[in-house]
Amino acid sequence: MNIVRPLIIVATLSIAFLLSSCLKDYDQYTYKVADWEPLLAAPLVSASLGMDDILKNVGSNIVADSTTGLVHLIYESEQMAANASSYLDIPDQELQTSMNFLMPPGVPPGDSIVIAYGDPVTVNFPNGESVDSMHVDALFNINLVSNLKHSGKIKVNLPFVKRNGQSISFEIAHIYTGTLPVLINQVIDLTGSVIYLSQGSKGLRNTIQPDYKLIVYGDNNQDTATYTVDMHDRIEQIRFRDVFGRLGTYTENFTDIFDIGLFNQVELGEVDLEEVRLEIEVDNSFGLPIEVKPNEIWASSTVNPPFKVVIDDLPSSIQIQAPPVSAAGSFARSNISMSSHDVIEAFKIAPQLVYYSFTATLNPPGTTGDNFILDTSEIRFRFKVDVPLAGKVGGLVMQDTVELDVDSLEEAQSLTLRLVFENTFPIEVDFQAYMFGPAEQITDSLFNGMTNLLPPGIIGTGADKRVIAPGKRSVDITLEGSKLDAFLAADKIILRGRLKTAGQDLVRVYEDYEIKVRMGAAAALRIQIND
Repeated sequence: MNIVRPLIIVATLSIAFLLSSCLKDYDQYTYKVADWEPLLAAPLVSASLGMDDILKNVGSNIVADSTTGLVHLIYESEQMAANASSYLDIPDQELQTSMNFLMPPGVPPGDSIVIAYGDPVTVNFPNGESVDSMHVDALFNINLVSNLKHSGKIKVNLPFVKRNGQSISFEIAHIYTGTLPVLINQVIDLTGSVIYLSQGSKGLRNTIQPDYKLIVYGDNNQDTATYTVDMHDRIEQIRFRDVFGRLGTYTENFTDIFDIGLFNQVELGEVDLEEVRLEIEVDNSFGLPIEVKPNEIWASSTVNPPFKVVIDDLPSSIQIQAPPVSAAGSFARSNISMSSHDVIEAFKIAPQLVYYSFTATLNPPGTTGDNFILDTSEIRFRFKVDVPLAGKVGGLVMQDTVELDVDSLEEAQSLTLRLVFENTFPIEVDFQAYMFGPAEQITDSLFNGMTNLLPPGIIGTGADKRVIAPGKRSVDITLEGSKLDAFLAADKIILRGRLKTAGQDLVRVYEDYEIKVRMGAAAALRIQIND
């Protein structure tokens, strides 16, 4: 006779939480049902969550102090000013060279006369720049109009333009065919040339002077009037590669609003940080000094009053370095770190947004001496918020989603979970875990409401306030009925913790802190046995 009877077997199993953090496999151990522990489960997986796991959603760079290991959150807004062509747009320069003369009588065929002409010309710049020299790509354009009834040629020398150390020189043929006016167009490419604008013994700036020689051939044509030769000469399509001299004043505005991701996770309370620093980092490849002035800086919170704090006790102006001529083409970096009463007050409200507006004045009034611009010159402006994790933090929420494999527990009638925690953070953790089903939605939670499970690590007596021993806790949870069904149907669990500073003392967070989580299960299984 076969007898079928139900048998309840209590089995100890392990549940592997596959976290995005560091995982370690352990050897299989023997264990007793009456006194089980996740460390004795087979197979055992241990997971640790470090700074990268906890702070990966706060939208910052995580930097550890190279000396102390203290963790800093760096929030950064970066802007780049337009390149130098936006600051110095050199217009076409009209030389307008013209000459009037009378032909000497009786110049026989085969003979010639030479007439020299060319006057100093002032080169105009848009902001009153006093330029010594500039390396350019440009065109020298002549559209000659002449009523000269003789043939000849014009020797053109531009002593103020040099390429490969040589002045630009060329000739224009003046051919009279019996028709007036004589029209001649000649374009010379000045690509890669240097134009020198300091002329004469007095060292006048912004001055150039062409050198023209008109050679007129004698013939039998009758001269009846004054002759005029209009060169209509100009330098056009000027694009500089570099400009040296006393340059003008330019302004650039830097404005942005950006998130502070750390405080976007704060649901309750406020923070009280030991220190917050605002930093301005400027990379400048202009050969110009820069003065930066704050226009407006504020921080705002949608949660904590007074909801907006204006920071207006920072320095009224900041001086930015420029590279020397010997380092033209390189960047000079200036880094200014600032803190103040207003900064600390602004971050007590755990602001989600920070707004800034600065005006940068290049070559500000009162600057003396020469400077320079390259066509590649630019300004890179970075505004940083440096938050050392030292102080009191209220209501900071962190969350992670982990994979859950419970296929081996499908026959469980009841399930007891044991969670074992080790917390080296000096911060208490209110903990909750949510079952997340295949339908991509939360189906239930392990605990009824947030539960204070994790005590803080024990802080030593040193000035660095380091944790010397982890806070430990183990918790057993029995799942039955609908909660058990939801757990067995889940393929993920969402771990959610709300951090809060223990007591009233300030704490510090270091890069080697972590939370270790282990979980095991003791299940009552119903198995049918045939006798």
